[in-house]
Amino acid sequence: MSIHIPTSEEARARIKQQKTNSTIASLLISLLVIAALAGVLALLKIFIPAQPTQVDFVTGIAQTLEEPRSNEQSRHAKPQREMPPLPTQASPFAPSLLSTLAPTSFVAPSSNELSALGSPGLGHVTDFGLGNEFGSNDGSNNIFTEFNTSGRVAYVIDYSLSMKQKGRDELMRTELANAVADLEGGPDYALIFFAGPVWQSTDTLQFTTESRKVHTIFDANGNASNANFKATWLSPTQKTISESLEDIRSMPLALGTEWGAPLTKALEMNPKPDSIIFMTDGIVKNASQVVQRIGQQAKEAGVIINTISLLEPKAAGDMKTLAELTGGTAIMVKSATEIVDLTTGESTAR
Repeated sequence: MSIHIPTSEEARARIKQQKTNSTIASLLISLLVIAALAGVLALLKIFIPAQPTQVDFVTGIAQTLEEPRSNEQSRHAKPQREMPPLPTQASPFAPSLLSTLAPTSFVAPSSNELSALGSPGLGHVTDFGLGNEFGSNDGSNNIFTEFNTSGRVAYVIDYSLSMKQKGRDELMRTELANAVADLEGGPDYALIFFAGPVWQSTDTLQFTTESRKVHTIFDANGNASNANFKATWLSPTQKTISESLEDIRSMPLALGTEWGAPLTKALEMNPKPDSIIFMTDGIVKNASQVVQRIGQQAKEAGVIINTISLLEPKAAGDMKTLAELTGGTAIMVKSATEIVDLTTGESTAR
């Protein structure tokens, strides 16, 4: 048995209004909760920095930079699966990728990567990132291109320990690399290095002690050659020049200074060089006799010898004589900002 209690129209209206008010209150509470959650998420996004990315300058591939881990974190970290190697033929700049990534940082390319960019021509290597008192050189007043040369050229370069003084080493490597980088597509060239011994750029040196005295010289095939070798010409392809730039950069300095042997090696080349560029920062015993002997041989062979005295005024006289005997030009790098033409006496700014 059920009991029915009649309701008036006024009571039914009140009940309906209460239901409507409850519905509206529920909706408002839901909207407030959603707004609060959105605010919390916005704050989290502001105060938790995004993982920065970097773009490899050579491949144009974006990579995530991870924060350095402590030793404790490293011990408990899960091993990560190695990623496949990056493609080697990717666009060097990838402009569309660069325009869409932020924040970004660039990976500075190595000297080899720099030399591989740009074709034709390998561009300028600047100072290999070493930094020296001479500063960067854009190649417009490169000390190795001060001479009017054509045909096959042999660079005979001092790699003795004294080159470490006053930034000579960095200057020599930078300027020589920039000069060689511009040889692509031209005549053959040679790189002959010397200290006490003499060797080619493609050789490897083995030292006896920390004094950097050379014990053995190994050629590119791993054979012990020492001084018993014939200097060979290098073809100025992009690959060969890239390898030469690395040789120039990485070749160690050795003990001693000897002028006669490296110049003789250059003059014995077959075919003979059209010109030799001879750089040294030192002086040797009996220099005048060496200069007369080498100068006469070069003159008879029709080989021009251009000379560079690197921050060593005492060598200026003999270097000038050697150049004049062969129809060449002699210069002296007098300071970080001045080059003197020993033939004419004129001084120019670097």
